Amino acid sequence: MRAFSEKLNLYTGYLVVILVAVLLTVTTIEVFFRNVLNSSIHWSEELSRFTLVWTTFIGASVVYKKGELIALNAFTKLNEKKRKIIFYITQVITIFFTILLIYFSIHATLSPSTMNQFSPGLNISMAIPYLSIPLGLFIMLIHEIAFLLDPKELFDKEGEYE
Repeated sequence: MRAFSEKLNLYTGYLVVILVAVLLTVTTIEVFFRNVLNSSIHWSEELSRFTLVWTTFIGASVVYKKGELIALNAFTKLNEKKRKIIFYITQVITIFFTILLIYFSIHATLSPSTMNQFSPGLNISMAIPYLSIPLGLFIMLIHEIAFLLDPKELFDKEGEYE
């Protein structure tokens, strides 16, 4: 599971780089059009917004895998056994919460009100921007399960949780 999580994180990181490049390119072109050519590309703001949403939710899974999300390290003074118990409890709670979020985000994404609503600029179903939420959460769930099954990558040589 750890190898799959690592490979998935690698490809997800590439996707985030591509999304940021698209966001930067579209925004730069739109600024040029507005300030130099005095016109606007009607779909550029929408594409930038949707790309930012995808970057946020997919990027969150990459950051989670690297262990760089904001964390509270209040239990670092406990002995190794107690820290590991707290780690496992936290992972199980996090996995449960992520599964709930995936369920409700899929429900929102596939609802008729979302599926039948189209964006005015790109004329795409609003389910496409919404899809970033369950997809990002699902990737994060894979990383959470990999951490639960093989937590040693989260602990340094002295056994402290990073």
